[in-house]
Amino acid sequence: MSVRFLRHVNNIMKISNIEEYKLEINNKEQIIQGIYILGKEVYQQIRFVVEMEHLEGWNSTRNDIQYLLDTVKHPNPKLDAEIDKLFGDRVDERWLY
Repeated sequence: MSVRFLRHVNNIMKISNIEEYKLEINNKEQIIQGIYILGKEVYQQIRFVVEMEHLEGWNSTRNDIQYLLDTVKHPNPKLDAEIDKLFGDRVDERWLY
């Protein structure tokens, strides 16, 4: 990106009172957006999701990371079943032709 373009974006953000977003990840401390995530495997899984969605334009907040962590700790079977239906990860007799 050109310096001119970045200056233009900064000017628009200042005029619009838009705060600059920063994705804060600390691998050593296992912290994402200020939320400590216990367990290396869980931390890596959440970090992967956050980074991939960040590339798609999602600006996660501290509350978003806490929600993801809570969802991992306390899964919702109904929500999981709906997601399975949408993506076809689990096949049962209702989905067979």
